Parts: sequence; structure tokens; C-alpha cells
Amino acid sequence: MKKSRILVVDDEKTIIESYHRILDPAKNQSQVDFHKSAANIFSIEESDTAEDSMHLEDDPFELINAYNGLEAIEAVKKSHEENNPISLIFLDMRMPPGIDGRETARQIREMDKLIEIVIMTAYSDYSFEEIVEKVGTEERLLYLKKPFSAEQIEQLASYLTNRWHTEQGLAEDQEEEISTEALSQPPGTAEQWIAYVKAVDMVWKNNADQVYEEKMDLQNPDYLQY
Repeated sequence: MKKSRILVVDDEKTIIESYHRILDPAKNQSQVDFHKSAANIFSIEESDTAEDSMHLEDDPFELINAYNGLEAIEAVKKSHEENNPISLIFLDMRMPPGIDGRETARQIREMDKLIEIVIMTAYSDYSFEEIVEKVGTEERLLYLKKPFSAEQIEQLASYLTNRWHTEQGLAEDQEEEISTEALSQPPGTAEQWIAYVKAVDMVWKNNADQVYEEKMDLQNPDYLQY
């Protein structure tokens, strides 16, 4: 199976490097370095991470770097042009002097409806409702506030990339079914097309939710801000 592509977006190089140490076990860093990396990102004591981490073993991710919002937008655009989409973004909220995480997420969501976006912050610049209002939808959007553990980052990466792959498969199957049915018996009016698309969308979402409930069990959900 192809590696899941994760875009990490932060204006601080040390934070980007810390994501790599946590989500890229191929670097073979020591446990001490690993926990230092977790503490570096998550504003927690190193000892607090010592027994928490899953410490990924099978190198499931390909990490891509962006140091500001515009670089992140360009990375997503390029991934679509190359037909090699990104499944998940860990996105910093504050990235002065350019656009912030909220505006970055809005522009990315316009390009990609399925990409998973996790906005990370140590501040309270916006409520989750304000972020949703800007982005346009709360679907596939999470908002995490520090402190949180390395284990939670690993769980999110595994859970959300698996969810993305599931939705990609469902979307491809649904597109094929829609195309076949549309060619054989297309709706005759604009109103019929609208009703048809809404019905297909509802079936697709219900199927996806069922798959998640059966296959995925995300532990310790208290740190997710809905």
C-alpha cells in the first residue's frame, strides 16, 4: 500500500523537524530524542510522554514540509496536478507575517473536499465555531489546543489517514456508479439533478460512517475540540 502523505505546516523549522521525528520512525532516533521532540511541540514535560507513545514501527507516512500558508496551498495544488494527493494536514494557526491557519484551511478546502485538516495552536485566537465559519464546513476538520501528547498525534495520523483512504475508495466507487447511471438514465431537469446529487452524497456519507464505526476506534477523544 502506498504511504499516506501528510503535510506539516509551521513557520518554525524545529517544529517541522519534531513532526518528522515522531511520525517518521525510519530515522531510528532514540527514545530519548523521541520524547524530547514530543515535549518540543506539545508544551509538556518529557516524562509525560515516556509511557504514552505508540512509536510507529512500519513507516506508514510520507511527510511534506511547508513553512507558511501559501507554501501549504501550493503543495496541495501540486499534489493534485501530479495525481498524488495529500491525505492529512497538521496546520499551525499562527504563521506571521503571512496568512494564518484559518485562511490557509479555507483555501485548501476549496481545492480539496476530502483532505483531513488538523489545526494546531497554543492560543485562543478563534473559537472552533469561528474557524468552521471561515473554512465553510466542520467536516474533516479538527482543532487541537496544547498541551497534547505524542501518542495523540500518532493516533490522529493513523486514524485520519485511514479514514481518508476509506473515503477515497468510496468516492471512486461512487463516481463510477454515478457515471454509469447518468449515462444510462440521466435526470432530465436541473431540479432532478440537484435531488440526485444530494441523495448520492447522503448514501456516500452513510457508507463512510458505517465503515469508520466498524473499523476504527480512536482512543482518548477528550483532546479533540468539536
